Amino acid sequence: NPPRVIPVCGHTLCTKCIKNMLEENKSEIKIFTCPFDKQTYIPAKLDLSAFPKNYSYLQLIEEENNPSEINGGICKEHYS
Repeated sequence: NPPRVIPVCGHTLCTKCIKNMLEENKSEIKIFTCPFDKQTYIPAKLDLSAFPKNYSYLQLIEEENNPSEINGGICKEHYS
């Protein structure tokens, strides 16, 4: 359930929420509306591939869940 970016505004949603919103969209014109700022997004193909994974946020989650593990590509011993 990785976080994904809405390209038009940069907000992040989890994959599950985006999937739910895509499934609820019954319109012939496939428009995705950001729930935060209401900006509309009309990608060529309205599926999860239109929403890239937010790798920065994934890294923050990993660091939070494993504080003794690698931090920003540098091990804890060498991190200053």
